[in-house]
Amino acid sequence: MATMNPAMNPGSIIDAIRSDIEPITEIYWPAFKKAVENDPQQLRPIDLTCTICTEKMSTQGSARGSIHWIPKPGRRISHEAQILPCGHMVGACCFMNWLASLSERFRGRKFYSCPVCSTAIMYHPECGHVCHGQRIPGLIANYSRIPLVLSEGGFIHARCAGCEVQHTFSELTKYTSIYKWEDEVESNHQYITLGFLDQRPGGFLYMDGSRDRKRPICERVRRLETPEELKTIWEAYRKVWALKFKTFWISHDLSSVGLCLYLMKTSKPLPKTLKTQGIFRRVFSRGSSS
Repeated sequence: MATMNPAMNPGSIIDAIRSDIEPITEIYWPAFKKAVENDPQQLRPIDLTCTICTEKMSTQGSARGSIHWIPKPGRRISHEAQILPCGHMVGACCFMNWLASLSERFRGRKFYSCPVCSTAIMYHPECGHVCHGQRIPGLIANYSRIPLVLSEGGFIHARCAGCEVQHTFSELTKYTSIYKWEDEVESNHQYITLGFLDQRPGGFLYMDGSRDRKRPICERVRRLETPEELKTIWEAYRKVWALKFKTFWISHDLSSVGLCLYLMKTSKPLPKTLKTQGIFRRVFSRGSSS
């Protein structure tokens, strides 16, 4: 048993106690969640090993500086635990690299097998995109937001997070024709767009959904007041999402995402269009309320 020195500071005492306590090593989400919740004082150290690389996974965002990353321009993925719909956890970047290698070998296949238990994880049925599961929440208080695993009644959502936002955006634009956006536009370099803002750490900002690669680079001029009617409609979507995400796997919890309106500016005039608000591009970045 660890020897207790009266001169030790509280942090050292806790470390000494922890050295004699069995760590939490379960990589199956229901078992891990139960073990963490049964340790309210957080005395048991967490020591999760990624099955793919056999290295330690992070559970609280400390892996942002990890050497694990995917070499894509502007994209860096940590080695935080990624929870798959079957319930097993692997390092996020290892999982993405592993998926990439599978896609090269099994083109056209609509599922992948869990690298731990070999359970077939089907792609999202409506959009056909990979179901990535969900990143482990940084706060224990948010563990309850993770959907039920497949064996306990969970389901793969019809659309992935990106396509769900795109679908919602398309639905919302049906309501925007009643507003005179042109009153806010000051030049033919500008347009107005809806944005979806996640203010949590690591959140994203989604600016509409055009796949037009020729669209000029744009920047945000200012945030506009969102009409109350749109806010009400958006709240209805959020409530539906909050219910869905208790059971459905969709890769990102959208129930805390807010709606915002922005005036955007491009480096050169926009092409002529009957509806300025129909000119859109898609942006992902860290959440910001500015």
